[in-house]
Amino acid sequence: MNRLFRYVLLVCTLACGSCSGDKEDIAPIISPAIGADIADLAGEWRLCAWSGGSDLSKEVYLRLNADRTFTLYQNLVSHGFQQFDGTFSFDSANATIRGSYSDGTSWGGVYIVGSITPNSMQWQMVGTSDIATYTRTAIPDLTIEPASRAALPACKPFL
Repeated sequence: MNRLFRYVLLVCTLACGSCSGDKEDIAPIISPAIGADIADLAGEWRLCAWSGGSDLSKEVYLRLNADRTFTLYQNLVSHGFQQFDGTFSFDSANATIRGSYSDGTSWGGVYIVGSITPNSMQWQMVGTSDIATYTRTAIPDLTIEPASRAALPACKPFL
């Protein structure tokens, strides 16, 4: 009986260990743009679709610079655009991009860059099925809300 109990305990331990639920276990949906480089990413982009849907009522613009700096403009709460700046890194070997804001806060995740063309690109957050589609678009003149007003409903950066 003791031997049977040990066997059942071992099987339960192994079964529980295989159900870790780790976000890193979700396979990429998009094909990574292996071999892409900073020059492919540099430019001005507009978020045109999120998680496969094109009905995006919020506005997000992203400027990626060749010197690995970025500026994110977002209007997610209908109070005007907020601006966030920082730096990013791109690993061309596995087509991943990550960044941090000028206050030292990291982006909400690491992204796989895929399906990159001269006019569009897709990013998938690692460990999720969330996909963002960007189109190359000149960023229009935007009215940036002052920090005091923009912070009234606290709004996290999109990335």
